Amino acid sequence: PTPRGLQSADLAGSANLVIALLAALLHRERTGEGQAIDISMYDGTLALNGLTGASALAAGADAEREGHILNGGSLYGVYRCADGGYLAFGGLEPHFVTRLCAALGRPELAEGGVQPPDVAFVRAELESIVATRTRDEWAARFADVDACVEPVLTVNEAAAHPQTRARGMLARVAT
Repeated sequence: PTPRGLQSADLAGSANLVIALLAALLHRERTGEGQAIDISMYDGTLALNGLTGASALAAGADAEREGHILNGGSLYGVYRCADGGYLAFGGLEPHFVTRLCAALGRPELAEGGVQPPDVAFVRAELESIVATRTRDEWAARFADVDACVEPVLTVNEAAAHPQTRARGMLARVAT
């Protein structure tokens, strides 16, 4: 497995701590009683596996690599472009697959939805199509297509992105 590039346990634990603190403050406001807070990084990380975890528990077996809808066993994922950049497809619903395949000029590939009977074949077809253009060319092509398709940005590209600026996600601070 590829390392995720972020400290999932630290982030999940921190987020759960904030949620617990807010819940405790609300409880105190309503009742005047304090609360004990117990946060576990392990618990927070385990909870991040909601979809794949539920599937594994329901099936009684863990999904193999590329055996689940979110780990390569479907069309959901990233595709390498001609310039070495990547295009991400994050649609699970059939209409997103239909729009993706239509925009790529291969509407017939959408027939099986996000998990077609021959996932490997359809995914290989999509990979070969996406490899014909640069990431920016594909981003322009999908700019007005509601298909859950976006370019994969580096951290510095994301920092310079208009949405990052519009949302005020980064601020300069004196050092």
